[in-house]
Amino acid sequence: RDLDRFNVQDEDLFAKLGISDYQEKTTITDLDVNQFMVGSYHQIRKTFEGLCGQFEKTNNRYKVIIEAIDTRNCIYQFYQDGKLITGLKLSLDDSFGRLNIGISNNSYSFSGGHSWNDLYSPSISNGKLKLTSLLSIEKTIDEMETDDVVRNIWENYVKPYLHK
Repeated sequence: RDLDRFNVQDEDLFAKLGISDYQEKTTITDLDVNQFMVGSYHQIRKTFEGLCGQFEKTNNRYKVIIEAIDTRNCIYQFYQDGKLITGLKLSLDDSFGRLNIGISNNSYSFSGGHSWNDLYSPSISNGKLKLTSLLSIEKTIDEMETDDVVRNIWENYVKPYLHK
């Protein structure tokens, strides 16, 4: 019979016709966002502290003092030949109704409230959580991974203060 050649019972018609499979949209919950931000904050701190350590080893005129205030706030002070040249505070903050990662580089007023130089906020891109810089002047990267944030912090809030 001619109809037998149209037997599609064992064929993947979606593949044959080039139609992508149906996938349910992944729902990202508030819990997912909070866990992402906490994990991102800790990864940024770990990577940044490694970068500071490596910088000290290759530049003996510099010393970086790292002081973890609590689980959500850490201060980094950069000294050149014993003189404080800059500092920054990295915080996981729940301002603006959700968790954000904040950077403040006013090294003389770390006690008290926050004055942000940059704020990294969660965003969803193609069903995946990313970080977005809310206050950056550059606005060159909309979707950031933790390594992008560390690079951004070093390039914009540390490197300009380093002198040869």
